[in-house]
Amino acid sequence: MKGAQIVHRRLTLTMAAMVASVSLAAALFVAPGARADVLSVDHELSVRLFPDQRRLEAVAELLLRLEDEHVVLARLARQAEVREVLIDGRRVSHSLRNGVLAVTVPGEKRTGLIRMRVTYAARFDDPFEERPLSMDNPGQGVQGAIVSHGAFLLAGSGWYPEVEAESRVFRIEVRAPRGMYAVTQGALVGHEDQGGESVSRWEASRPVGGLALAAGRYTVGRVRSGQIDVLAYFTAENRDLMERYLDASGRHLELYEDLFGPYPFEKFAVVENFFPTGYGFPSFTVLGGAVLRLPFIPDTSLMHEIAHCWWGNGVLVDMAQGNWSEGLATYVADYLARERESPEAGREYRLGVLRDYATLAAGERDFPLSAFVSRTSPASQVVGYGKGMFVFHMVRRHIGDEAFWEALRLVARERMFRTATWDDFREAFCRISGWDEARSRAFFAQWIDRAGAPGLSLVSGGYSSEGEGFAVRAEIVQGRPTYSLSLPVAVETKAGRTEKVVAMQGEKSRVAITTVDRPVRLLVDPGADVFKLLSADEIPPTVNSVRGARRLVTIMGRSLPDGWRDVCDTLLAALGRSAQPPIREDQADAYLGRGENVLFCGAPETAAWRARLSRLPKGLSVFASGFEVEGLGAGRAADTLFAVFPGPDRDGTFTAGLFVTREAKEQDVVEAVRRIPHYGKSGYVAFGGGVNVFKGTFEPKASPLVVEFEDVP
Repeated sequence: MKGAQIVHRRLTLTMAAMVASVSLAAALFVAPGARADVLSVDHELSVRLFPDQRRLEAVAELLLRLEDEHVVLARLARQAEVREVLIDGRRVSHSLRNGVLAVTVPGEKRTGLIRMRVTYAARFDDPFEERPLSMDNPGQGVQGAIVSHGAFLLAGSGWYPEVEAESRVFRIEVRAPRGMYAVTQGALVGHEDQGGESVSRWEASRPVGGLALAAGRYTVGRVRSGQIDVLAYFTAENRDLMERYLDASGRHLELYEDLFGPYPFEKFAVVENFFPTGYGFPSFTVLGGAVLRLPFIPDTSLMHEIAHCWWGNGVLVDMAQGNWSEGLATYVADYLARERESPEAGREYRLGVLRDYATLAAGERDFPLSAFVSRTSPASQVVGYGKGMFVFHMVRRHIGDEAFWEALRLVARERMFRTATWDDFREAFCRISGWDEARSRAFFAQWIDRAGAPGLSLVSGGYSSEGEGFAVRAEIVQGRPTYSLSLPVAVETKAGRTEKVVAMQGEKSRVAITTVDRPVRLLVDPGADVFKLLSADEIPPTVNSVRGARRLVTIMGRSLPDGWRDVCDTLLAALGRSAQPPIREDQADAYLGRGENVLFCGAPETAAWRARLSRLPKGLSVFASGFEVEGLGAGRAADTLFAVFPGPDRDGTFTAGLFVTREAKEQDVVEAVRRIPHYGKSGYVAFGGGVNVFKGTFEPKASPLVVEFEDVP
C-alpha cells in the first residue's frame, strides 16, 4: 500500500523512528532518472536465522509487474551483504547505498513481468535494555535485534527488500533452530519441526505497510473467536498466562466487532518479546515478557493493541495531519474498560487525564493535537493519548452514543486500508448525527489545531428564596484565549441533584438554576466531562508530579541505610530525573526555605528537614524505623513506601519521599523502585518484597469550580 503509515507503538507507543526511516527511504525512491512505476510485487521470502551469530541469510524472490521501469529500488538494511541479484535468471548490476538497493533493469525487461531474485545476509544487533528503568518509551531506537533466544525486526530495519508497489503479496518462510518459531503479518500457514530446525510459514495477501517479524522459543496456543484465529506465542516462563491472554483477546475482538464492524485481518496473535515493548502491528502485538506479567495488561493494554487493528493499522493515519489513532484507541480501550466497570471509575479515569495534563504537559511543553505523531515524552503522551481521548469523549457526549458508534462504523467501512484524518472523523460525525457543519469545524479547530485548554472558575455564587423554591445564580469565568464550551452545571440539595448544560462562548457566562429544595453546593463539570486546565488546588500531588516537575531537589535522608546510594540513583532514573544527582542531608542546608520541590530518599532526621514533613496528609506517619499509611503499613507487610504530598508553605510545591523499614532488603526495595513509575496517578504506593500491596491518592484541596453554600440546619 503506497505511502501507508502504520501505527505500532504503545505504552502506549507509536514509533517516530519508523515513520522517519520510511519517509526518508520513500523520498530516495524517486531518484533522478528513475520512475516508481512498479505496479505489483509478489514476495517469496526464505529466511534462515542464525541467533548465536545475530544474523540472518535470505533469498527474496520478487515477481514484479513493471511499466517502463529502468531501475527497481528496494529498501534493504544498509549493513546487508548483497551476494547476488538475478532478473529472470540473469545476473544484473546493483548497488546498496544508505539502505536503498538499486537494481538496473535490462532494456528488454522494463515493461511487463520480471522475476528478481536477491540473495543477501545481514547482522542485526541494535542494543536494547532488557529491564529499562524508565518506561517512557521502552524499546525506542531498536529497529532490529537477533539474539540467542529470539529475534525482533521492524520493517524499518530492512530485514527484507521492500519495493513500493500498488499491489503486494507476501509468502514468508523462516527457518530457525528447533523450537524457535517466527510470527509476522498475515495468515499462519503452519509451524513444523524438521530435524534440527523449526519452520514457520506465513502468507499476507493484503499487507498493510511494511512487515515486522518476531521470533522466539515459544509454546504456541491457538483458539477461534468467531471466524478469527487467536494465537499466543509465549516462552516457558510465561506459559501459565497463555489462557488468560487468549480469553481476553477473544472478548475484546467480540466487543469491537459489535462496535466497529468486521475484524479486518486473518488472525490476531499475542507475541512475547525478549525486551520490554508494547507494539501493535497489523494482526499481532509484541509485548515484553515483563509487560505480560503486569496484572492489568490483559484488560487494558492488550485491549488497546487490538483496537489498533481497526484504528491505526486498519484505518490508516495520515501523519501529516496529526495522529488521531492513539487518542481513539485509548478512548475505546483503556477508558472504555473503566467506564464499563462503573460510572465513577470512568470519571476517575477522566479526572486522572486532566491531572496528568496539568502536571506533565500544560504550558511550554504543550502542542496541538494536529502536531502529534508519536509518544516521545510524558508530555507528548498526555497530549496525543489523553487529550485525543477527551476529544472523542466530548464528541460522543454532544452527538449521543448511537450516532457516535455508528459514525465510527462508517469510517471503518469507508476508510479501511486507506488513510483518514481528523476531518474524516468530523465529516462522519456530521453525516450520522446532523451536527451543524460550521459548528463542528469550530469545535475541531479549537481542540485539534490549538494548544492549550480552558482555565475555568466560579465567581459570585449564591442563592435566594424564590416563590416555593430557590434560585441559584453564579458566574463562570474563563481565561484567554477563550473556548466555546458546553459546560455541565449541577446544584446539589439534600434531596438530590439538578443539572443543566450552560453554553459558554466568551470570558464570562451566567448560570441560573432553580430548585425545590435548599441548595447545598454548586458544581461546574462535576463529572469531569470537559477537557480543561485544572487549578493547582484540584491536583493532589502524585508520582507524575515528580516526573513532570520543572525543578526538584533530591536529598538522601540519614535514615537510608549505608551503601544504599544506588537505590536513590535507581529511583531517579526510573522517574526520568537522572540529570539531578542526590544531595546528602547534611549538605543540603542551602536549599532550606527556597520554595523547592523536594524528594527524600529515606526519612530525614535533622529538625530543619523534618519540618518539611509537617504537612503529611492525615493517616500518613513517617519515622526513622518505618512508616504507616492509614494503619495499613504493618498489617499489609509493606517494607517500602513512596508518597507525594503538598509542601509546607502552601506555595504549590510538593514533598515526596521513598521511605523504607529497617527490615527491608535492598533487592526488594530496588524492585519496588523500578515499579513506581507504573503508578503515576497515585499519591502513595507501598510494596512488600518488591510487590505492590496498596496504593491511593490523597484528597485534593477545594476546587474553584465548586461553591459550598451554608450548612442546612
